Amino acid sequence: MTRRPTRAIAALSALLAAGALTLSACGLGSDGGTGDGTPASSSPAATGAASDASPDTASASSDDPRATAPGTVDAAAVPPEWVDALALVDAARVERGLGKLRIDQGLTDLAQRQAEHYATGAQDWDGDFGEDLAVAGFARGSARIGSGTTPAEAAETWLASAEDAETLLDAELGFAGVGAAPWQGGQSVYLLVLAYRADDGSIPPGSDGAEEVLVLTNVERAKVGLAGVSLSDRLNAAAQLQADHQASILEMTHEGNGGLSNRVASVGYEARVAAENVAVGYPSIDDVVRGWIDSPGHYENIVNPDVTEMGFAVAFGSDGRAYYAQVLGDPF
Repeated sequence: MTRRPTRAIAALSALLAAGALTLSACGLGSDGGTGDGTPASSSPAATGAASDASPDTASASSDDPRATAPGTVDAAAVPPEWVDALALVDAARVERGLGKLRIDQGLTDLAQRQAEHYATGAQDWDGDFGEDLAVAGFARGSARIGSGTTPAEAAETWLASAEDAETLLDAELGFAGVGAAPWQGGQSVYLLVLAYRADDGSIPPGSDGAEEVLVLTNVERAKVGLAGVSLSDRLNAAAQLQADHQASILEMTHEGNGGLSNRVASVGYEARVAAENVAVGYPSIDDVVRGWIDSPGHYENIVNPDVTEMGFAVAFGSDGRAYYAQVLGDPF
């Protein structure tokens, strides 16, 4: 039987009573990274005679080898004791027009481990929350702790709290893991981890979103009196090469695959002019294009009068984030 020091129990009682565990994370920082997991765009690459440019900003990412591969989210059965609690949360989400939570086994294992940790009287998360999410294959998330005789009691408390309810009703946090551990006085510690990963179906994969990017790009070009660009299958392929490369190394970069000039040439595109925008972490195609438009260097590529065609692609990393690439060019 685990011994729980009196002081630790008192401290945890206060923690639970106050609902004080309000963890959130948006990914991990790497050398040169943003460190807070915010969406990022690197410095744009442009070529006249097709020379490559290196980025001056790296993305926030996790390179933990234990991270799951893209698209391998585990559909776990809802633990029986959590059925009523999750029904309450799902009902509130549906009322808001949101989808129901999807239980993930990796998140459930994480929540269970942490619930057992808190039940010993601990007051802090055991480890690094952001790293734990990345290992489970998620880009960002939040955790809520509660107590009671059933998980439904904890769920009712969370939904009655404006701050907790805001997290439970976050449209982007569609995956969940749950944990419970006996505590004291017939009560248990309950932990709910909610998380987001980009390949949840909200972002069109590959070049499926290229038409949307084309429209947004041409709107900006029209504002400065420029003709619109057209889609190029070959530039889509070049963009896919870079999106895939970034997702494979979990890092935003213009490097790899021989540089921009070689990538473009490798798909059979003979470029007179070529330019590239990349980004990571944005939750939608509209957001990533707006991010490029709001960045002077990327905007210059979008309104470059010398380009006539474009391609676009997105790939998903094992860290749960989306990696984007837009390639603009003009052929000989």
